[in-house]
Amino acid sequence: MSFWTNKNTPHRTRSAVILLREDIVLLMRRISSGHKYWIFPGGGVEEGETKEEAAKRECLEETTITCEIDRLLYFGEYENKSKQYMYLARYVSGEPKLGEGTNEWNSVKNDGEVYEPKFVQVKELGDLKIFPVEIKEALISDLQNGLPTKSREFNFEVE
Repeated sequence: MSFWTNKNTPHRTRSAVILLREDIVLLMRRISSGHKYWIFPGGGVEEGETKEEAAKRECLEETTITCEIDRLLYFGEYENKSKQYMYLARYVSGEPKLGEGTNEWNSVKNDGEVYEPKFVQVKELGDLKIFPVEIKEALISDLQNGLPTKSREFNFEVE
């Protein structure tokens, strides 16, 4: 299940980062419409930018963390034809906090939504409700067995 897309959501392309730093990973804690879950920082690709540029921009906007893209790690498509690209990223600078003036900032201030960027211990990933689930499971396995050198494709589930 995904809370950012469903069968009725218009087609969308989302780019996100999987930013690993030693034994921690950058995640965004979310509470939306009573649902509590985690996602990888990212968002929609804007007209005129690449998926890689979108991932870096979204990471900086949402978390104030500056990163560099290493490579595409995972990608896939939902039943509604929305696409998601997950890039392995390297930490450059910053501490996780919500960027002021962003859509997320405004949602927190005006709608009571929760967006909380945090570094989370890799060993805690299995205990968290992270979307997309397919990426969570792949990342846990790949961190134990070695990250793939070639990107992996997924078909994401939508309820």
